[in-house]
Amino acid sequence: MRNSLILLAWPVFPFPLSAQDAAPAKQFVVHLRIFEGNPNGSVEEGTIRVVAAPSISTFANQTFTFKSGREITLMDHHTKTLKRRFYGHLVSGTITPMPDGKVTVDYTLETTLPGITRHRGRTVLDMLCTEVTQVTIQGRPNEVLTIQPPLGTLAWTDVKAVEAKLTPK
Repeated sequence: MRNSLILLAWPVFPFPLSAQDAAPAKQFVVHLRIFEGNPNGSVEEGTIRVVAAPSISTFANQTFTFKSGREITLMDHHTKTLKRRFYGHLVSGTITPMPDGKVTVDYTLETTLPGITRHRGRTVLDMLCTEVTQVTIQGRPNEVLTIQPPLGTLAWTDVKAVEAKLTPK
């Protein structure tokens, strides 16, 4: 009689087998405010200006992006060509829910402003200056998380992540 070895394999899936088994991803509404001015001032006194205040819908662990600004045409003096460049504010980030009920907000604020120089007796917009602030901050949903700007910062934000209640159809 021959010895036989029979192996039974049971597949292990790290994901649900059907759409009904999948847990819905948490959805958040991110309320941002982008500020310019004196960080020690106030909106009421007019020393701080709210540049933009969008509300962005996103899912947990998915990147959200918001862009506020415009494009300008700049002269590249080396190649003697005109180039279109964006300036303004670009915010991108991710909301990650934590087991203790808090959320972690990981985001980047890029502020780009045109530089003004004199060229052959004319005032020319010919360069862009970009400041990048990367922040990871943790708090409770619905709590306003204010990012304290470093001294001399061009712009800063506060953010509030509100968990959206999804209702089944």
